[in-house]
Amino acid sequence: MRVITPEKEYEIGSSNEYDEFVDEFSIFLAGTIDNGNSTDWQNDLIFGIRNEVPNNFIVYNPRREKWNINASEDEMNQQINWEQNNLENASLIVMVLLDESKSPISLMELGEFCKSQKIMVFCTKEFYRFQNVKDLCKRKLVPLYETMNIKEIKDKVIEVIKYNLN
Repeated sequence: MRVITPEKEYEIGSSNEYDEFVDEFSIFLAGTIDNGNSTDWQNDLIFGIRNEVPNNFIVYNPRREKWNINASEDEMNQQINWEQNNLENASLIVMVLLDESKSPISLMELGEFCKSQKIMVFCTKEFYRFQNVKDLCKRKLVPLYETMNIKEIKDKVIEVIKYNLN
């Protein structure tokens, strides 16, 4: 499995019989980052799926190892363009909205991609804008899962990936 971040690309172990089907299939891990101050759910999910996806599977992870909260306009533009390009190109967008976050950029991305039919959302009632998220997902037929349990998130993501690989 290849993981691509704005800073680098790396591989982690995986092996699966679906390799020939996945040349173009990829996921983008959208959702809460909070300038790097939130739980690193992206890494937890990557390591949770690593042995259940094909070797040539691609994960786009927008979380940087270190983010300068005083980033220059050029640095911000680079991050924004990297995210937008890969959100558009990904086969599946996995969005996790952590309960304690505001996640304004993630909410914007949900609004932007909710018509794409390639997004799934994980959000619980404890999220301050849960009702807005729930109503939008219902209106646009976006799957919404009310859980923050990383094992449950991993299982749902694997289910969708395997469905799309067959």
